[in-house]
Amino acid sequence: WRVFEDTEININEYKKYETLRGENLVQSGYLKMDELMNCPEYSSNQIEELWKLPKGKNASEVKKIIIAPHYSVFNEGLIVSSTFRENAYFWLYLIEKYQNKASFLFKPHPNLRAACVGNGVFKSYDEYDDYISKWNSYTNAKAISESSYIDYFNTSDAMIMDSGSFLGEYLYTQKPLLYLTRPEQAHTAMGKVLVDAYYKTAGKNYSEIDRFISDVVINGQDDMKEKRKAVFDKYFNYVELNKLYAHEVIYQEFLEVIS
Repeated sequence: WRVFEDTEININEYKKYETLRGENLVQSGYLKMDELMNCPEYSSNQIEELWKLPKGKNASEVKKIIIAPHYSVFNEGLIVSSTFRENAYFWLYLIEKYQNKASFLFKPHPNLRAACVGNGVFKSYDEYDDYISKWNSYTNAKAISESSYIDYFNTSDAMIMDSGSFLGEYLYTQKPLLYLTRPEQAHTAMGKVLVDAYYKTAGKNYSEIDRFISDVVINGQDDMKEKRKAVFDKYFNYVELNKLYAHEVIYQEFLEVIS
């Protein structure tokens, strides 16, 4: 009956491929992102509850980095995106290297555990769980499995990832993101616009990943900042476009139907 869409890019794709050619579309913006559009202030105590900070450091002294691998560690399929096979243990090296400067949060796709064991990245579920325990053993890192991540987005300083949906969602924070690539990746029209707005390097290019952390995140040399803002303002700033939040657009649509 209705498809509530976030961007003009996706609406144009519906008009091209959908049976109804977009007749049932409403450009509402992205409902989940209403929360990011109105980011609250977080106290130091709240941030310390979310992130593991090195001993003796406060929240303002430490850069907070999300590591978010996709589950598609296989070599072929409809969706092949993950580079985790190549860099799983490199993250542990970075945690140790930046133990006094950064806090790392491991936020994997919910299917990563099963995919890693099923495709030989880890020999067993116990081995994967040991890997997660290793993350949690550090004073400046932890792994989470909960589905809610808005607070982590709001309080982070950067993200490194190779998944799909976070490409669009993290843009709402306007913070730097490093997208890890592999040749098999494919993207929608919107995905291509987003990837072009971020830093990117091959998932096994360890020196470039390290340089992103040291130069962009820690030293603040964020050369892509204006590009991200331009893409956000053109395609994703639905509150400015509609003068309403997404939930308000959807609510009004239902009121019109039942009135």
